[in-house]
Amino acid sequence: MRVLERNPARIIPAWRRFLDRQGGDRRSVRGIGEPIWSGREEQELTECQRHESLLNVAFDHGQAWRLLCPYDLELSRTT
Repeated sequence: MRVLERNPARIIPAWRRFLDRQGGDRRSVRGIGEPIWSGREEQELTECQRHESLLNVAFDHGQAWRLLCPYDLELSRTT
């Protein structure tokens, strides 16, 4: 994510490629994204929240899958 997240426009296409590779036979697919980490600036956190909303829209139709974004909410509020 540290590479892709520098340009958020690359993340959704990367998840699409991941789904194409891993879920081609319609099997259950799970992903882990970590767009928020210690040291993110407030503007970056806002963009991460927007991005997570866009993910919901981008993958609203098609194969069901699960994406977990594990981050510490307290940590993200202090940066």
